[in-house]
Amino acid sequence: MSLRLQAPSRFLSKITVSHRFLFITLVAMLALVGAGIRNSSAVKSTLSAITGNSDHAASTKIPQGAVTVHAAGRGRPYLNFRDGRSAEVAYRGDSKLTSALQNGAAQARSLASADFDRNGTPEVLAGYAFNGAGMIAVHRGNPEAFAPVDDSVFARMQQGFATP
Repeated sequence: MSLRLQAPSRFLSKITVSHRFLFITLVAMLALVGAGIRNSSAVKSTLSAITGNSDHAASTKIPQGAVTVHAAGRGRPYLNFRDGRSAEVAYRGDSKLTSALQNGAAQARSLASADFDRNGTPEVLAGYAFNGAGMIAVHRGNPEAFAPVDDSVFARMQQGFATP
C-alpha cells in the first residue's frame, strides 16, 4: 500500500463554479452600487453641507429655539424622546473669531470628546477652519448632568429644563 500525500486544497477550489459566479457577481454589484452612491448629487450635496463646503451651509443659520431634530414620540415605550433644538452657545475670545463662529462663517472640520479637566464629565472639542487658519472651540461638560448634588436638579430635569 502506498500512502498518497495530498497538498492542502485552497479555499476557491472547494467552492463550486456556481458559487464562484455568485460571489463574483455580488462583489461586482457592490462595487457598482458604491460608485453610484458616491457620484450621486444628493450624497455630494449632503457631504458638502456637513463639511461646510457649500454656500448653502455657510449661509444657513438656524434660529434659536427652532426644532432641529424631530424625535418626539419616537422610541416608545422604552425611550421617551423630545424634539432636539439648537443649543445656545456664547463664545469667548477674539471678537473676529467669535463672530465667525456665531454667524456660521467658520467651517466645521473635526469633533472630539474626552474628559480634559478630569472632573468626571466629557468635554466636546470642535475644530473649525476660518480664513486659512484653524480654531478650536471647547464645550465644557456639566457634572450636575451626570451626578447631581442638589435634589432640585431632578425636579428641573422632569420639567424639561437643562441643568445649570
